Amino acid sequence: MSKKLGVYICGGCSIGASIDTEKLVKVATRDYKAPVCQIHPFLCGPEGVEMIRRDLASQAVDTVVVAACSPRMKTAALRASGAAGSVLPNLVPALVLILAHKRFGQCSREKSRYWGHLLTPWGLASLAIMGTVVGIGSMFGLLRTPLEMSNPLKIFASFAAAVILLGCLLLLLDRLRDPVKRAASTYFDWLFLLTLFGVVVTGILSQFLRLAQVAAVMCTVYFVHLVLIVVLLLYAPYSRFAHLAYRTLAVAAGRKP
Repeated sequence: MSKKLGVYICGGCSIGASIDTEKLVKVATRDYKAPVCQIHPFLCGPEGVEMIRRDLASQAVDTVVVAACSPRMKTAALRASGAAGSVLPNLVPALVLILAHKRFGQCSREKSRYWGHLLTPWGLASLAIMGTVVGIGSMFGLLRTPLEMSNPLKIFASFAAAVILLGCLLLLLDRLRDPVKRAASTYFDWLFLLTLFGVVVTGILSQFLRLAQVAAVMCTVYFVHLVLIVVLLLYAPYSRFAHLAYRTLAVAAGRKP
């Protein structure tokens, strides 16, 4: 599913006197094939915001890029051009859309990322549910850990771990084999992916080492596993995990009744 990109360039606050905005228009339309590219002398004013709203309402664009002041300036004014729908009535449809990754499946440019983005969160959610069930069961004396390998909960958890591992590998390979994505990847991208990958690998290794009764090595690997889990949890609000909440709210707010 191709995006209908709208680029809106502000020429006010001496921006127009400092840079060649006409050249920016050529870059947006020629290089990035933006169907809509507008220059406005006062983009954060009512007329500039209304221009963006009008293009969104007419579906001339569905993705907006604003070239204006620093995000520290006029953020509230420009944010008014975004979605303004009611969140709660659209929350369930938005969750279905995101959890099924329907847009990734429809997008020809991002097809390679579909399975990685689908498998990783679902596997992680499954493991979190299993961990909660086993933890509560152990607390009330209903379950005794470690679970036998033939236990249905253990089988499901092992399957979920394999799903996450496959998802992480697909995401890493997609980033490594694409020179553009590799060059654009930041420390934060690699930290998140490699920490998640490390959590899964050390968790699987801990299980196999316990079964092999290699206690000394197993304890070390399990310690690293626990440390990586703590890192992942502390980093979660600042990582791509947070996108699940942000994106869900954005899609719900932007969904037409």
